[in-house]
Amino acid sequence: MNGKRLISSLILILLISSLSMVGASEEHNVTATDRPTTAIHNYVVFQSCCLPSNINFTVQINNKSYESSNYYLNISLPDGTYHYTISLPYDYTSNITTGNIILKQSNVYVHFKVSYRSYDLGEIVLVSIVLSLVSILVFIVYYIRVTRK
Repeated sequence: MNGKRLISSLILILLISSLSMVGASEEHNVTATDRPTTAIHNYVVFQSCCLPSNINFTVQINNKSYESSNYYLNISLPDGTYHYTISLPYDYTSNITTGNIILKQSNVYVHFKVSYRSYDLGEIVLVSIVLSLVSILVFIVYYIRVTRK
């Protein structure tokens, strides 16, 4: 196998393996059940499972951000339809990242599971090899161009 083909193959393997490291994004729609209430506002409760106690998450609803102070976040909103996005620190991923909430005189609970984003040793070694080969290739091309002048 020639050098260009080897490098192309390694880069392709790197791209495919990096895609498997990214947390999956899922869209979930949550509709509140109709319950008569005298409250003007409804509560939306975001509750995480498996989130370490010293880690917070952020929820963005209609361009306004809310930050949790623990494993849950309680937000008061009037009736309406809202789009939300859940954000976690880089080292963590969630089974739910975006969704829609329809509030109509009731409360909504959004439960999501958090997991630690991990990389195995094989992926780290592969990335190191590919970066080393690319660096060597760049150096060789530079050296050839400089010595020809």
